[in-house]
Amino acid sequence: MGEQMSESYGQRPLSRRDVVRGAAVGGVAAAAAVGSTFLPESPAAAAPPVKPMPAPPAQPVAATAPTTGLLGLGSWLGTALKVANVAAQVLPTVLSPQQGNAIPSPFYLGDLKFEWSSIDGGNLFELYVTNNTDNDIGLSYSVTRSGQDASLSLHQPVRAHYSYKCQAEMSTFANGQVAAAPTPLVTLSNAVDGRKLWAVARSVGIGVGVNLLSGMVGTFVKDLSSHGFNFTLETNNSGTPVSVEVAATDKNGNTVNAKQTSSGPTAAPDSTITIPLPPGVDLDPAVADMQLVVELEESDYQRLVADWLDRLIAI
Repeated sequence: MGEQMSESYGQRPLSRRDVVRGAAVGGVAAAAAVGSTFLPESPAAAAPPVKPMPAPPAQPVAATAPTTGLLGLGSWLGTALKVANVAAQVLPTVLSPQQGNAIPSPFYLGDLKFEWSSIDGGNLFELYVTNNTDNDIGLSYSVTRSGQDASLSLHQPVRAHYSYKCQAEMSTFANGQVAAAPTPLVTLSNAVDGRKLWAVARSVGIGVGVNLLSGMVGTFVKDLSSHGFNFTLETNNSGTPVSVEVAATDKNGNTVNAKQTSSGPTAAPDSTITIPLPPGVDLDPAVADMQLVVELEESDYQRLVADWLDRLIAI
């Protein structure tokens, strides 16, 4: 990956806030029906017609200095919720149009709005996520399945003033979590336009890969020589990140951070970035909480999310 500089940060507690607005309508029992209601194979879950998308902002904003919060995430960690809890807010509305009932108010996850809508003005109401802000947002889904031996994750970009149909994700990630964070267009340390991506995952087993983007897989591994832990990020021809920052929390609530910044030329395809984590956590057999921040050049980001951008609908 060329010449690199590595930074490690000390142990600090992980803080969160609950952003669930009110008690869950219908409860978790209602959310449990998600799998049978929102089937990815069903016609209702098919991707809606694509409308032309505007170009990204012409001028990037300057990269902001790191804050004192964990990974600079600030209050974003508070938007991480169980998908079942989100589904519990919206699932009882699934039959409302057929029963002639009024559609309940939308549910908000950070600045994203989950709502039943008819985008084309017809009578068929479907579940959408809408970004009514002036900032691009990334929706991060993840779930660890089958006794920590498998992980599934998805980064869905939601551009400013766009929507996309999210019924399939409500089924696929029903036992996992979902979070929302901005994906600003920034000027990176190498003076090019780039994006800062945020991801969150929970109960990630040692050796289990978490897909951040197409071809980009993060894994926690145990270092047998030092008896510590490393975080590896396989790039697999997906482009070399300008920087990677990771935080890991163990089952006892201890958290450590580490960051690696590239100051050299772009690495060869199919390379792996290895970041040693400082002592202070026991991540075996699983990481209780993971937060990840990756800075990518804009050209790499656009290439990696092209398929997901095609799902968006202008509003």
